[in-house]
Amino acid sequence: MHQHNPDEPRVDATVAYTGELDLNFTAQYPLLQTEQDIGMLLDGQTPFVSLKIPRTPTTDPFFKKALATILEVAGTEGHPAYSAHAFGGHTTAPEVIDTICQYIAAGDFTVEPQRHYKKVRVLTPTGAEAQETVLVERYIVKTPPYERTTGVPVPRLEQQRIFSSGIEEKGQLKQARRLTRERGAAFGILLMAYQHLKPDGIFDFFDTPDFKKELKNRGETPPSRNRPGDRELLWQITELLTLHEAPTLTPSPNPERYRQTLDLLRKSGYVVDGENFGFQETTQLVYAQAVLIGGTEKAHDLAPPELRNPVRSEHIDERYGPRITSHLATAYLVPLE
Repeated sequence: MHQHNPDEPRVDATVAYTGELDLNFTAQYPLLQTEQDIGMLLDGQTPFVSLKIPRTPTTDPFFKKALATILEVAGTEGHPAYSAHAFGGHTTAPEVIDTICQYIAAGDFTVEPQRHYKKVRVLTPTGAEAQETVLVERYIVKTPPYERTTGVPVPRLEQQRIFSSGIEEKGQLKQARRLTRERGAAFGILLMAYQHLKPDGIFDFFDTPDFKKELKNRGETPPSRNRPGDRELLWQITELLTLHEAPTLTPSPNPERYRQTLDLLRKSGYVVDGENFGFQETTQLVYAQAVLIGGTEKAHDLAPPELRNPVRSEHIDERYGPRITSHLATAYLVPLE
């Protein structure tokens, strides 16, 4: 005779919740498996899809074609999967996508998981709302380093020259202050912002009494902790000139962000005209990368709140990883210093 198991209702409910999740995910992110599926993605019939990552992505012809198509539609304005966030924030994004697709065709790229924690809403057994922390994945599609000829802001080039010279810090600061005397306080601000100094570090750079006095005698107004608005100005500048998506502190290669920085300085009364604040053509070593949201992240977004850990994460990790979706989070160039 069958003995009643008190866990049976809970098991039945769990099956119902995982089944609901699987139906929702399949409806919203159908799996790319055939050439016909790729065609339906291209023409927008199925704008959001998912794609399993094979063991050897660089040698799998279907995966390479499907991945390139996902990136292509993410950069196609008017397509339902167009990533306004990625292409609105980075003027280099179209170049990045084109470059990555070329490397995909050649089989010279990597796909790397980027794991991070995310809070999701759940319902406890009593029906109360709570939050659980889950581990989700995004995937970085990255090219190898390559040379790129482009216009680089002169202050950025001078910052690289001075602070990569190998001389001791005292000598580096001496050179930076000499250039600031010659080219103005705004040039010094840009040098230090590109050196990843925060506002207090930039204030310290200008705080040497003789240096500050010399700048003032030349009619310059060095930034000061005591002047209202200066700290906020420096925060805005350091934010604009930093590539926040990069894993380490990296100057932004976006020329539009540099122009916005010059506008901020100009509105604050600084002189930023002339060739010292222009661009100089140079060849940089860079790599291009795009970040696609993984299946596990989207599955957690779709999961019923009644589905809790450990079953929730176990089911999602097993069924939806490693898998990418056609949601492009960002695409950008990373210069190698």
